[in-house]
Amino acid sequence: MPDNHDDLLQSFRQSSIERLPWFSGSASSFRSRGITDAGEISRRASGDAGAQHGSPAHQSVALIQETVALRTWAADNNLLIREENLPTLHKGGREHHTLDPQTAGGWIYKITIGPEFGYIPVCHPKRQFRDVCHWFSTETGLPSQYFQRLLLLNELFPRCETQLAGFVSRGESLHAITAQRIAWGQPADANRISSWLLSHGFLFMSAWTWFRPTDQIALFDVMEKNVMECGDPDLVPFDVIPLRCEGLFLEMMLAAVERLS
Repeated sequence: MPDNHDDLLQSFRQSSIERLPWFSGSASSFRSRGITDAGEISRRASGDAGAQHGSPAHQSVALIQETVALRTWAADNNLLIREENLPTLHKGGREHHTLDPQTAGGWIYKITIGPEFGYIPVCHPKRQFRDVCHWFSTETGLPSQYFQRLLLLNELFPRCETQLAGFVSRGESLHAITAQRIAWGQPADANRISSWLLSHGFLFMSAWTWFRPTDQIALFDVMEKNVMECGDPDLVPFDVIPLRCEGLFLEMMLAAVERLS
């Protein structure tokens, strides 16, 4: 694995990904099940370790288990693409690199930086004596957690339409390639985001974090750059991190609501 993002960018060279199943005649059936199948494969490999964020050592073992299982599954299903066959990437944020939308036919392609798979919300019970803004954060996640997050994003906001396109294997790490329908527009400003989320039953918890008690859904990383305004009443929060809160996480969210009320 390269030491920094620039090394990874240099390792990918201009070509095509049109051989992946996402582009094939069976693309429709693959799109409908790809993220679900990948999540199930990775979850089974680690014994559902991603259900709760464990210790760093436990997460490290689970990451290896899930990556090995996913790589085998991807190879068996013709989902692996060689690094030299990946189009030019653009340096993105902390989770993904992207391809040029002008070459992607209305879809934006994201490649996880890895070796972890994106970020997931975590709670910090020992910080409850502090302000609510210190109770929650995000940390690097497992493949199973990443795919669960994408499924929930599609469920909550169907216009995101995120699909699994394939994987790139590089050394011992594996990078997921996802395709997401481009939401043409401009980043929504903070006031517009706030009013829209409040109208949908969400409560403001702290910077970039919202919670809806009726269905226990939390949204993290709700920043202007992650939410698009497309000229109609609804916004498209294409790159927020959703979580259906359960157990200790839910207890802390409800306690936070009470603290802030």
